[in-house]
Amino acid sequence: MHTPKPDGHPAAKPPANGPPEPEVIRLLMSTSDSQHTAGERTMTSTIATRRALLRELIAEYDGDATKALLDLADIGEIAINYLNREWFASYLAEYHSVQLTDAGWTEIAAQLDGYDEHVCDYEFPNVQNEFAAKVVAGLLKVDDENNENQEEDTSHP
Repeated sequence: MHTPKPDGHPAAKPPANGPPEPEVIRLLMSTSDSQHTAGERTMTSTIATRRALLRELIAEYDGDATKALLDLADIGEIAINYLNREWFASYLAEYHSVQLTDAGWTEIAAQLDGYDEHVCDYEFPNVQNEFAAKVVAGLLKVDDENNENQEEDTSHP
């Protein structure tokens, strides 16, 4: 366990030593103002506090928000897709022969919050359903085999 910083917030564990502490993750992921008890200390969660903790966490990853996001996704057991500055720079260079500038990135970054909705609303192909079909295929095959075995074995009550 890490010693709290002077502002009362726990110090984020550097990625070289593993993922952030679970109580920090719970605090960051809470959806409303709340209190969390971790060991002998109580941490109050507000949106401003969570955003400050996220900034600290990203700093622990040498400013690489993508690496921090991927670790959080792993810990939270969620699948994510992201478009970052590197992706846009490659896209613009490859498909439009344009170099991404700081001003261009600022304009793009201001619109990134719409990406999740865009992916969820995308109808053909439905990216989420296609991926889900791939990852559950093994489960469905096992279920199909179990159903076939149950249908074949009708001689026993």
